Amino acid sequence: MVERQTIQSASFVRSSVLFVMVVLFTFGAIYSFRAIDRLLDDDARQIAEQWADAFIVQADLMDTILAERSLSTQQRQTLDIIAKEGSIFRFNLYDAQGNLKLVSDRHAHLHNAESLFEHEPHVAADILQGSRHTNLRNAGEGSDQPDFYAESYVPIERGGTVAGVAEIYVDQTARREIFAQALYPNLGLTLVLCLIAMLHSVYTARLLKKEKRASDRAFHLAHHDVLTGIANREVFHQRLEKMFQGRRQVDARTAIHMIDLDGFKTVNDRYGHGVGDELLRTVTDALLRSIRKDDLLARLGGDEFAVIQTDVHDRDIALGLADRLAEAVRQITELGKVKVHVTASIGTYILKTISDDETANLALSRADAALYHAKAQGKDRAAMFEPAMENLVRTRQKMRDLLIAAVEDDTIEVFYQPQHDANLGALCGFEALARLPDGANGYVSPDQFIPLAEELRLMPRLGASILQRACQTATAWPEHLQLAVNLSVQQFDGNLVKTVKAALAQSGLRSSRLELEITESMFIRDHDVAAIERQLHELKTLGVQIAMDDFGTGYSSLSSLWRFPFDKLKVDRSVVSQLDQSETVNFVLETIATLGRTMKLRVTAEGVENEAQRNSAEMAGCNEIQGYFYAEPMSSDMVEGHILKSVANVMRRNEPGKTKTDVDGTKGDRQAAGKRSA
Repeated sequence: MVERQTIQSASFVRSSVLFVMVVLFTFGAIYSFRAIDRLLDDDARQIAEQWADAFIVQADLMDTILAERSLSTQQRQTLDIIAKEGSIFRFNLYDAQGNLKLVSDRHAHLHNAESLFEHEPHVAADILQGSRHTNLRNAGEGSDQPDFYAESYVPIERGGTVAGVAEIYVDQTARREIFAQALYPNLGLTLVLCLIAMLHSVYTARLLKKEKRASDRAFHLAHHDVLTGIANREVFHQRLEKMFQGRRQVDARTAIHMIDLDGFKTVNDRYGHGVGDELLRTVTDALLRSIRKDDLLARLGGDEFAVIQTDVHDRDIALGLADRLAEAVRQITELGKVKVHVTASIGTYILKTISDDETANLALSRADAALYHAKAQGKDRAAMFEPAMENLVRTRQKMRDLLIAAVEDDTIEVFYQPQHDANLGALCGFEALARLPDGANGYVSPDQFIPLAEELRLMPRLGASILQRACQTATAWPEHLQLAVNLSVQQFDGNLVKTVKAALAQSGLRSSRLELEITESMFIRDHDVAAIERQLHELKTLGVQIAMDDFGTGYSSLSSLWRFPFDKLKVDRSVVSQLDQSETVNFVLETIATLGRTMKLRVTAEGVENEAQRNSAEMAGCNEIQGYFYAEPMSSDMVEGHILKSVANVMRRNEPGKTKTDVDGTKGDRQAAGKRSA
């Protein structure tokens, strides 16, 4: 924020300086033009006044003219001399009423001439009152008058009163050229400098505008959700943290509403991410219409939203908003021509007076606990946090502390689940899996701590640690065995390629033995897909293998296959688990395997737990098998034993009379309830 303000301040200063320069240069140019006009005007006025003073001296001549008596020969000669005086090329004489009495131009006629009021209607009255007036003129084309001249009106006074007005025409062509020769070079230089300054100002302004747009976009992306345009998780947490800074005392006027959409995944999987994205935007609009301008709506990720409600004087106000939010989502039934059914579960927590034992994370945990309760009660409803939910909050807080400590101390363990050839049963490699010790000789389910690690943005550090240790362990395996490691989308936000290079270099593992697994959720618009694609291609250039994990669970997998450099498809356990129950699922798996062969991709069936599933996967054309049928995920010190056992099994299989069932693990189902190898 400070950096952005600094950029804006510097841009403002530079723009202001350039603006002042342009204004000064423009003013100088305009001033130079006007200076010439003022000089010519003053010069014409001075000449006209000197001529008028000389004319006034000829009292008899003037009286004769004003009285309209005939001029004597001497008076006419005097008049001719005066008419040719200096730069005067013409003059007219009006009486005190503005009537034209004399025209020096012999070709003009008095009866056709205008009166002073007709000739100068706007200033005639002022002139007859004693004011002097000068007009600068340019001769038109075809005119016999000089190119530049001044038309000056000088009152002729007698005894303090105006006896008449002399209209004097002064030729200024020569003088204008003199002034121009003296001033135009400076004026030209001023104009050139002004033009340069203006061009530089325009160019700089464009650069500053471009810089500001980039800065504004970066600022917007850092503080807003890309898909919906509302505040993102970071802004939400910052707003909440400010309420707890300094342990300041606040009254119970703020409520936190955690919102989770029910049925969003169904819509997303059935109609694709395009419809899913549109649904999220529609939900956002509906939620925004339900809150006040002082409330904050944020998207935390996926189908999770949150609201910070202000001015909550009692419980009913908080529940009232929660109900309106739920109803707003409930009203969404169509997206264009697509009918959808989506609802919202909402957990609400009203902040108490902030004390030493309450933190922002604890407040969020309490709102989450209320959300969990709303879902447990059947979804599509709002629930207020109650003291009875405190145990759930403490459990989540304990897991959070446990996870943070494990990442800080690097005590998360790495387990390995084997992958076997579907036809021969030979060991192909292992998938590295993170395991969080619970401190009681057990482990926390990955389904619980992986989402929490992503929420806390611990995955880049955790993922790098798992990758480094797994690569180091794999160097002790036989050269033909592969190592598969899962990636989180958060790892792509940093320099993933550099992290992978470092892990390979430090361990000495050959790059072709490393396989990195990603899920299609990385390709939705929430993430920088272009950056992900670029890094995947860079990894492919290193020789690393790329696998699409959980294939078959989403809509956009097919569109991703030819865009990203995949080497393997891993069919999700949700498909494999139904192989022995549905012929349709067998057909789907066979289709996926055929697709893999066509695109020269290996296909792995995940979650195989019994012989029937293994046989179905083999018959469908899968290349590899992974699951509890062969082995559960195991610690690194048990890997060597499994490798030796697998070699022995392959040797036994080659003995006459032996079948796959005799040598492939334990015959029958291996139930894995409550366990997950992801």
